[in-house]
Amino acid sequence: MRKAALLLALIGAGAFGQSTAPNSPDPKKLALIEEVLADTNAEQVHSLLRTLIVTASCDRFRLSLENLKYPEGLHLEPAQKQIVVNRLVEDLGKLLNEKLRWENWKPRLLQTYDATYTTEELRGLAEFLRSPAGKAFIAKSPRVLEESQLMAKRFADGVNTEFGQNLPDLIRGIFIENGIPLR
Repeated sequence: MRKAALLLALIGAGAFGQSTAPNSPDPKKLALIEEVLADTNAEQVHSLLRTLIVTASCDRFRLSLENLKYPEGLHLEPAQKQIVVNRLVEDLGKLLNEKLRWENWKPRLLQTYDATYTTEELRGLAEFLRSPAGKAFIAKSPRVLEESQLMAKRFADGVNTEFGQNLPDLIRGIFIENGIPLR
């Protein structure tokens, strides 16, 4: 089980690390890294994570834009504001998708693996991934990631709902703490 948890961290979190390794890995180590990436379906996992990042970033950006105070003299009707918000969110999504393309990300991932794992550790990972347990782990990882995403969203939605329901009391408490008169 510890190997599986370690591998999930390797697949998910490792995809977003950055390394300061100045040199390219030696060819034998690079071949092992490529093997581990292929065996873990790293490109597919990256695609899932990229979708999560782009969606979450665009959602947060949309919220901030919808609450944005526009500069004086620039008044937009609600329909006009929606056009601006939609366009800016679309542009951000395109930019993020471009920056997070596998071809742009893979060199960073190779450096991260090179800086993080020894050749011997990579051999052990490759051996595990070829085993029946490793193959099952890889086959089931996308489902675990998707379920984890849904679970996190449901949890966050519940917290947000609860927080929103308590907002009037929280604001009232802040007013009282800071001596702001209640009206």
